[in-house]
Amino acid sequence: MRRIVATLAIALLASGAHATDVSRTVAGWTLADAGGKPGDDGDRSLSIDRTTDAAEVRYTPNGRSPENGIVAVFVASFPGCTGGNTAMGVNFDGAAAREKAVRDTVHTVFAGYAKTCKLPADTEIGTMKGFTEAFAAVEKQLHDHPFTYPPEKDAE
Repeated sequence: MRRIVATLAIALLASGAHATDVSRTVAGWTLADAGGKPGDDGDRSLSIDRTTDAAEVRYTPNGRSPENGIVAVFVASFPGCTGGNTAMGVNFDGAAAREKAVRDTVHTVFAGYAKTCKLPADTEIGTMKGFTEAFAAVEKQLHDHPFTYPPEKDAE
């Protein structure tokens, strides 16, 4: 029995399967990777998020292929604002454009809420502090542990 378990563990490690939940702080952001199972990441959630007094921001790369049209979801919440929640898909033209696309989306959302809500002047800067490092960490996590899904069964 030990031999079977050891063989299975080695096979999972060699395949790059990811079944261990991760939660750590990177430059003031929380990186969380939870719910993955070897061969089936249907319930997996990978994200970076940061909460300040004026805003909450979460970036969640979508593990499915870019052919789905949305390859990440960005969520912003402004607790002091009426209707202060935004969730949107972010599309990328390539891996090099990911951080810029997210930053552009963040800026647009913050600027929009600043027009109707009294956000402190430095809300965007304070909330996004450390984003470059956190973004690099979530991209590395995604690269080192890509989403995997079981093969779809043919419809009969």
